[in-house]
Amino acid sequence: MLKTLAIGVSLSLLLVGMAAAGKDQPGTTPQAPGGQPPPLAIKKPDLVCEVAGYETKNLFGLIPNGGSVLYSGGGVPTVWISFRVENKGLAKAKNFSVRIVVKRNGSTVKDVQLQGYSTVDPGQGSGWWGPSAVGVDLPSVTNKIEAKVIVDPTNTIAELNEGNNTCTTTFTATVAG
Repeated sequence: MLKTLAIGVSLSLLLVGMAAAGKDQPGTTPQAPGGQPPPLAIKKPDLVCEVAGYETKNLFGLIPNGGSVLYSGGGVPTVWISFRVENKGLAKAKNFSVRIVVKRNGSTVKDVQLQGYSTVDPGQGSGWWGPSAVGVDLPSVTNKIEAKVIVDPTNTIAELNEGNNTCTTTFTATVAG
């Protein structure tokens, strides 16, 4: 009898100690701060992007954001804009589009909507680089380039965060005579 009483008192003290230490008691629902159940993981995609400028169509000569590049020689040189889409969410992203808007010296020179991104799995990327590169001619001596990529511009995909679907890079391309 004393042994049973001792075990019962020990178990009661253990449970009281767990509650005092903020631990959940066996058989209860875990509680987040404030006494609420913890949020469940929401299984939605979360599309994000990166965009960059390059000196060549083969995507050599990365032009850093805010940077500049100098072209010399004959003909009208071209810079190349490319991008990458990544799904940082917990579910597949299916059937969305990507819009690329490029301005040269403040005027829109390219506005392209790429359709048919069929599936991007969680943690995976798509695009980056070659097949989706957009060429921009440089007819002026000084060409301020701004390239913006908007992923899922029509909000076809319900995402964890709709506010991170745009990325931009700007740089100056100078053409020497």
